[in-house]
Order: sequence, then structure tokens, then C-alpha cells
Amino acid sequence: MYSRADRLLRQFSLKLNADSIVFDE
Repeated sequence: MYSRADRLLRQFSLKLNADSIVFDE
């Protein structure tokens, strides 16, 4: 259960990182 939540959090941060990169440029 923890690994499942961890994977979701990881995907969420990757999405935020991608969004911030788009906003940066």
C-alpha cells in the first residue's frame, strides 16, 4: 500500500516538474 502511494506521489511530482519546466520556458 505504501509503495502504491509512493508511486502515485512520484508520478505527481514528475508531472509538477514537467509543468514547471513548461512554465520556465
